[in-house]
Amino acid sequence: MESTHRNKSLLLSMLMLSSVLVGLVGLMPTAMATNETSNGTITGTEVWSGAHTLTGDVMIAPGAKLIVQPGTTVTIPNGTFIDVRGALCAGDVACGANGMASNSSRITFNWLNPADDQANGSCYGTLSFEHWNRDASCHEGILMRNTIDIGYTKLNHVSITNAYGIPRWVPDVAEVRYGALVLEGASPTLTGLRFTGVNTTSLLVLDLASPPIIGGEFAVGDDATSLVGSAIQAYGAGSALNPLSITGAVFTGTAAGCDQNDDGRHVLWAEESFVNIRYSVITSGDYGMRFDDSAGYVGSSTITTTCNGIDVNNKRTVGMTDYKLTVEGNSITTDERSPLTAFNRAWVDFTNNIIDGASDGSGIQISNSIVTISGGTIGPIGGWNGIWSIGESDVRVENVSITGTNKEPIIAGEYHFGDSGWSVPAPTKNRMYIHNSVIQSNGETCNSVKAWGGDFPCPAVHVFRASMTLLHNDISIGGGGDGIRAIGAVLDVRDNDFNTSGTGARIKNHDTNYAGQSEYGSLGFFSMNRWSGIGQAYNITKSSITVQSENIPIPNAAAGTTNPIQLAWPDAEANDWNNWIGQVLIPDSSEWSPQNFPLSTDLTNNSTVFTFSNLTGVDTSNIYIETSPIKWAVQIRKAEIVKFRTVVSGVRVGGAEVLVEDAHGNDLYLLVSDSQGWTSEVSLPSDFHLDMTGGGPGGINPDRHADDPGENSCSDGIDNDGDMVIDSEDSDCQNGDSSREMSKYYISAYKFGKGYKKYSIMMTSQSGVLSEIISLENLGPSLGITQNDGHSFKRAVNFTGSAHDGVWAGIYERDDLARWDQQGVVEQVQVKDPFTSDWIDMRLAVDNSGSDGEVTFNNHPFRHWSFEYDMSDQPEGDYTFEFRSFDGIDYSPIMTRTIRLNTEPPTVWVDGPADGTIISDGVVHFTGRASDAYNGIFGSDIQRIWFEVNGPELDGGGSYYNLFHKPGGMTWSADWTVGHLPTGSYQVSVWANDSAFCTFEIDECTPAVLNLQIDNTNSIPVVQLLSPADGSTITASEETMITGVARDTDGTVTLVEIVILDPQAGFLELPEGPHSIVTDIQPNGAWQATWDTTFLVHNYHYIVQVRSFDGFQFSEAAEVDITIDNPPNQDNTRPVFDSTDWPDAVTIFCEEVSAASSRCGEHGYQFDLTPFFSDPDNDDLRYYVLDDIDKFEDDKYPDVISVSIDGVASYNPLSMSFYTPVMAEWTLENVVFFAVDTAGSRVYSISIDFNVVAVTFSSKCAGVWGDSNNSILIEGCPDEISQADTIVYQGTGRPSVTIEARTSVGNHLGRTVVDEDGTWSMDIPGNRLDKGDNEIRFEYGNVMQPMNSDSQITVSGGDEDGGGLLMTILLVLGALIAVAVLGGVFVFFFVEFEEIEDDLEEPEVEVDAYAWAKERQEAADIGASAGAAAVTAVEPAAQPVVAQEEPAVAGYPGWKWDAEQNKWVPENP
Repeated sequence: MESTHRNKSLLLSMLMLSSVLVGLVGLMPTAMATNETSNGTITGTEVWSGAHTLTGDVMIAPGAKLIVQPGTTVTIPNGTFIDVRGALCAGDVACGANGMASNSSRITFNWLNPADDQANGSCYGTLSFEHWNRDASCHEGILMRNTIDIGYTKLNHVSITNAYGIPRWVPDVAEVRYGALVLEGASPTLTGLRFTGVNTTSLLVLDLASPPIIGGEFAVGDDATSLVGSAIQAYGAGSALNPLSITGAVFTGTAAGCDQNDDGRHVLWAEESFVNIRYSVITSGDYGMRFDDSAGYVGSSTITTTCNGIDVNNKRTVGMTDYKLTVEGNSITTDERSPLTAFNRAWVDFTNNIIDGASDGSGIQISNSIVTISGGTIGPIGGWNGIWSIGESDVRVENVSITGTNKEPIIAGEYHFGDSGWSVPAPTKNRMYIHNSVIQSNGETCNSVKAWGGDFPCPAVHVFRASMTLLHNDISIGGGGDGIRAIGAVLDVRDNDFNTSGTGARIKNHDTNYAGQSEYGSLGFFSMNRWSGIGQAYNITKSSITVQSENIPIPNAAAGTTNPIQLAWPDAEANDWNNWIGQVLIPDSSEWSPQNFPLSTDLTNNSTVFTFSNLTGVDTSNIYIETSPIKWAVQIRKAEIVKFRTVVSGVRVGGAEVLVEDAHGNDLYLLVSDSQGWTSEVSLPSDFHLDMTGGGPGGINPDRHADDPGENSCSDGIDNDGDMVIDSEDSDCQNGDSSREMSKYYISAYKFGKGYKKYSIMMTSQSGVLSEIISLENLGPSLGITQNDGHSFKRAVNFTGSAHDGVWAGIYERDDLARWDQQGVVEQVQVKDPFTSDWIDMRLAVDNSGSDGEVTFNNHPFRHWSFEYDMSDQPEGDYTFEFRSFDGIDYSPIMTRTIRLNTEPPTVWVDGPADGTIISDGVVHFTGRASDAYNGIFGSDIQRIWFEVNGPELDGGGSYYNLFHKPGGMTWSADWTVGHLPTGSYQVSVWANDSAFCTFEIDECTPAVLNLQIDNTNSIPVVQLLSPADGSTITASEETMITGVARDTDGTVTLVEIVILDPQAGFLELPEGPHSIVTDIQPNGAWQATWDTTFLVHNYHYIVQVRSFDGFQFSEAAEVDITIDNPPNQDNTRPVFDSTDWPDAVTIFCEEVSAASSRCGEHGYQFDLTPFFSDPDNDDLRYYVLDDIDKFEDDKYPDVISVSIDGVASYNPLSMSFYTPVMAEWTLENVVFFAVDTAGSRVYSISIDFNVVAVTFSSKCAGVWGDSNNSILIEGCPDEISQADTIVYQGTGRPSVTIEARTSVGNHLGRTVVDEDGTWSMDIPGNRLDKGDNEIRFEYGNVMQPMNSDSQITVSGGDEDGGGLLMTILLVLGALIAVAVLGGVFVFFFVEFEEIEDDLEEPEVEVDAYAWAKERQEAADIGASAGAAAVTAVEPAAQPVVAQEEPAVAGYPGWKWDAEQNKWVPENP
């Protein structure tokens, strides 16, 4: 065995040494291999140089490194690839090459052509997505994975030639993409790459890879199938901080064509990527760059393509953040299509680019996108427009030169909607802002049958169902084109120079001419524009236009008219009588109205309205009304130029909103003041003119001009001044044709934090500009202070309070409602301390509101504020502080607070009683004095006198303690009642508090300390409740009697206090009544009270508590728990309980060691309740077990005690084993039953105990009867009896269990049954036993019990011969057995000891909980067999008797027989 262990140790040592050696070998340096690997895996460092030929796939394992020297050519067989997982250093000394590769020393990876180009390549049937590309060359290229060593992976001047490409699954598009060089999450530096003869894509970038690409030549694939790909494809590449970088690259594209089926390709395709592309060139190709869901930068590059230059679709969104694409400083020339497109929610900044070409497209095409175009030039454009924007697009154009377009330079909204042959989506909101730009075109012919009835000269700006801002632009259009054509548009046109031979602004409504569809008018504001060479200035149909401060020239000859302005309403009247057919609505683009648009977005729905002011060359005589079905269908409003200035307290207010409404509250303008407080100039009509003819009633001069007398506001049918009187009925119109109805306007100005003002003005004819000053009225702030005058502060003041601006209603439904009420915020709460004479030196409170300066529905600045100020160095006295709040404009009224400052604690003196005084009369009379340093206007600051008492130990534990206070002053007195206290020594600490010091605690005060002796020899009284009895049920009555006895041994009981508690209501004390206090107490102590119980709840429990009082102390409380019988049926008589023969307790015996279900009897204990309960009304009774809500110990009683419908209660203690295995806890004490009649009245039993007694079988020899009558028992088991004797056995067991006695050979000796008290006794006549030795065995409940020391009985008169021989034989046999056992133990011990180590390594075996029983049974069987053999060997000798410690029969698992105790005991106690 030792040798085996030594061998094991030696083997383990050798294994450990081998492992160390292997590890050391791994650490040894290795030599570089050169051109060694032609296929398979590179695991170390290898160098390729010169010419190297591969024969199959090569993988560079993680941690391995391949160095390719400059000038190396690697020839690779068809259909194979290089898999880079470690490092690939190609031609760069930074990663280990011997030199830098260049164009003259390029590294070339060249793939051979297939021997059979019809054979299936390695891609066929590969990948989990079942890729079925049959091409014989498929899967050629270099694949770099995200495990590469970035520091040692660089490709410098590497050429990849004749590679088909490697297929990779791209989750972003759920398709396969190819690449001759695939970067799968890898980001090596790529310098000067060149790709030739690639079938698919040169470079494929995936999975957040962001390689820096420097220079290089990239070509679109040349495969003849649709698998041809872009030169570079990126999917999920880069990040916002680390984008895919391409610098100085040269791209070559396809020459397939621009049509959908031509298979033209973009040279670069990026999807869900971040890019940074600079100084790159696209020399040729169908399409340039495509960005889908991508963002980043494209700049300083030259792009020359046949089709689109840069296509942008959607924006890049990561989480909740959107990112845009910036295209800056590029030169983009296209042959046919558009240099830039932005579709499908793209977000693009297009800055300082030069674009031209587009023989069949527009310069910039925009659809459903946000685009900013700034700087640069657009044009010449040979196809269509300079900027074309449709769909839900928001476009901003600044400082751009647009020239030489074949069609309109600007289109906002596609006006070909509805034209045959045009597929145009329905109009939606669209907005464009053009500022400081040059817009020029020679003017060609445009066409739209739906919008304009056919051909028309192309205008400079064409707006269809869109919003347009034109500001400070130079606009020129030739060919007779109009400056602006607008259909159902919202226009803001200011300060532009127009040079056009057509109409300056041709504006009309949009009518689809389909029945049931709405018409949309145009709304426009024109100001300070300059017109040159135009025909008519304005031609307006079914729209509302305001024009101000312009010089309107005489129309040119080509116009064919002398009227510079023409108005029309060509349709029938729109009114409620015809359901408003033909009315015009405001277009959808009003939701995106022009930026800073001054007009309210409302239209007069049944009239063409032209409002003008300060126009040179125009009056009502040359404004031509072309068509008007009634006089109101065309309105001319002569207006005055007005501008507003907002101020508050004389200070100019910028950013204020100024709303102008007409006399009826209709919004006209919404203006915003500038930094100087001025709004822009607007026109407010002072007169209204209608052509009284045109098909209307009457009229004296049908000349299509509204310039005749009477054609003014006194005949316009409008209540212009809001007085509810119109035209000739108005008092303003009583002076003939020269009179007119005044125009009234409401002006509202508001800025949050500055103020609000609303007023009205009457507009009259003005000369020049009316400057209206609006003085905002600020709502001043308010202030509140928590502390009142006289508040006391201890050494430092700490004021708190609240403040708000304007009006504050507490809490609001919305933020805007709160802001409107408060109209500002409190900016400061200012404090002037008592030592500051001027507010310039004020201090500031702290804003504790947490509002961040904002007003919300539930908070605002300074809603809570505080101010702290240290005054610990000041003397006590009165100090006044001043407070005010400031909202930036006004101050709140000043509030003052005079406080008293406390810096020193008060002093107290006790004049009586003296220290050591004995108090025996039950009251301590204190007198004394106090002083405090404060002597201000609020009088003495001594507030209370405090007494802290520490006394002797109390009977219930702990020591007496009391803290109380009495009114204080400079002189004070106080009484302390002590008659109820225990006699002893009491220490009393006395101090005074002022408003800051020593309240509730001594704090900094110095107390006066007294030691008093209190002598209370009084004995507390006693009280006893006689009725009602505890646990009784009381029938409700107005005179329920409560009786008792109260006595006092050393005095007189003066009163008895009675309290009724309701346990159902949390022991709430019921209201007092006549029964509550009893003062009539008999000399013998008897007392009684009547109690009205009729209002109590039926079957509720109530507790009656009583205490007696002797003038000094209350007695301990006596209490009873009663139940009130108060059923709704007052005629009912409650049941009766008869306690006659009711047992106080019953006993249930349970087998302690048994697992049988009958261990406590078949049914436990059954108890018939019906003899004890009855009902006077002969109602049927139901029986229950009480669960008293005030006791937790009986909570299980109703669960373990069952009561049958016949009134029989059953308790089987086994049911308690669910709650506890401890049999001692199965006893149930104080079990109460109750019966309930049909009216719900109940009666309770007195309590009964169910005592559970644990029994086990035991037997002992008690003695021998000493006489023939068996009346005298000789105690003690004799050593020997005669056959004439009668031996007595006694013991314990479960009542009613049968016990039989037998000899070991089976002879029946007797039978008995365990008595009800759990004991048994059995007489065994000696004549039933054999002479000599006998074994007496007891069978208990059919289970044979083990023997004990009393089981051996010897009967005199037996055969003694051979006894010595038998003993000798037995001794010899015993010795032999002992030797055998010792030998076995010896062998077992040493064998087991030697094998213990092996045993420790054995797997754990599941333990059989009953193995002991099985082993003993087997041992018994073996022993029986051995014994039989031994007897046979030594016959006729008798078998020896062996005392057993364990039963030979099936017993109780977990228990063992204890022969000394003569009973079963737990095996593991």
